[in-house]
Amino acid sequence: MHRLHSLITLVLLGTLALGCGDEPNARRNHDTGVTDAGHDPDGGHDPDGGDTDGGDTDIGTGSLSLSLEGLPAESPWPNIALVGDTTLSVPEGGTLDAIPAGEYQVVAQSMVLDLATYSAPVANLTIEADQHAELTLSYALLPASWEVIIEGLPDTLSPLVNLSGPNTDVMLTASALFDDLPPGTYQLSPQEVSDGTTTYHAAVRTAALTSGANDPTTITYGLAAGELQVNVQGLPAGVTPTITVSGPEGYSATVNSATTLQALVPGTYTLSAAPVEANGVTYQAQPQSVEVGSSAAEVTLNFAALPGELEVVIEGLPAGLTPLITLTAPNGSTSTFTGANTLSDLAPGTYSATGAQVSSGPATYRTTQSSVEVRSGESATLTLTYQVVPGSLNVSATGLPAGVFFSFTLSGPAPATTLTSHTGPKLLNDLTPGTYTLAFAEVVHNGERYAPPGHTISLNVTSSQTAQATASYSLGFGTLALNHALTPGGSLTLNIGDGINAPQQVTLSG
Repeated sequence: MHRLHSLITLVLLGTLALGCGDEPNARRNHDTGVTDAGHDPDGGHDPDGGDTDGGDTDIGTGSLSLSLEGLPAESPWPNIALVGDTTLSVPEGGTLDAIPAGEYQVVAQSMVLDLATYSAPVANLTIEADQHAELTLSYALLPASWEVIIEGLPDTLSPLVNLSGPNTDVMLTASALFDDLPPGTYQLSPQEVSDGTTTYHAAVRTAALTSGANDPTTITYGLAAGELQVNVQGLPAGVTPTITVSGPEGYSATVNSATTLQALVPGTYTLSAAPVEANGVTYQAQPQSVEVGSSAAEVTLNFAALPGELEVVIEGLPAGLTPLITLTAPNGSTSTFTGANTLSDLAPGTYSATGAQVSSGPATYRTTQSSVEVRSGESATLTLTYQVVPGSLNVSATGLPAGVFFSFTLSGPAPATTLTSHTGPKLLNDLTPGTYTLAFAEVVHNGERYAPPGHTISLNVTSSQTAQATASYSLGFGTLALNHALTPGGSLTLNIGDGINAPQQVTLSG
């Protein structure tokens, strides 16, 4: 309507510009086409021709005071036309004189100030001769019409959109059509709407509304972006992981430390880490999946050293002996088991094993501590080699003259399974525990024979102990021939000795 009004105004203003060449306030002469010969003093017949001049008819003029209301104080004076038999322009201030009497329409141009358009209705005006007319034109602000469209939410949720603007502050819970808004700048501020862990939001929109129809403004809700805090645990200081994050709509990112991923589309995200090797140890983390909503989510990747395997082998023991083994882990913890064993799921590092001593009969077996490096994903072997603890044998003899040596042979377990000859007395070390047999030889000294009783001795040698073997030699028996003449009834007393034992006294009689 206001556009049609403006068009009429432009046409009228054009008419005003193309009007008669007279001054706007000039008196209009209705004797068009009649030649006035001047004043006729006698008022009778005009000798100048056959025309009868009825004389000039003066219709008279009036004046006008026009005032305006409804426009802002800073508004300039609008173009206003007085349209009748002639068209006149009303000057600023609204005072117009010498207006030919008659019927007029007052047509005011619409006033556009920034976004607002003000218009005044056409007013009818009668100008009477020698009369002063007064008229007030009332301008009115043309309202703005506008449609707000809200979309993007599930049917179960209602939007919350604050509409603020000139003299307006309302909360919209649905799309709306407005037809009477003051022109100006409006802001649509959507609030977040939640459905459980899912939040929807929309961007703030502004619109500059002019008087009349305006283009619709659409508020589109969408899923609010989420955040994901990624934590990393279990890696040595300074070790950098490589973590791949995948999610909805083809999302993919790589992170190398604890971080926060922002602006994520809600959905399921999967984190997988590549194995990390540091100082010979391989660290691995199990993949994790996490649901990211509109609020912040958190996930932790726990790295752990990839375990290794250890085979413990026992050597050097007779069949049937199973020693107690103590295993010390890299962190200092200990565990025990018996005999050979295979241990799995071991943390990488250096392991030490110690075997307890074991005994079988007179033999004791011992081993020394052994260590091995267990590496991630590999199998290591640790061998404990037992050795028998040796014994000693001290061989001596009695019954021999001082400084006289004796000989003997020794047979028994390893390392001597055959006869070995020795000269005694003697201390034999590093003998394998077991039963030994000693055979002593006859000793001849200064023509005399010394023989051990029975010639052999059997005994046991025990680990870490010294066995004693003593042979008791004795001089062999002989015949003493003595020729001596005795008088009848006489006697002979002799002291007989072997140089070792105490002499014996023997008396012979005739």
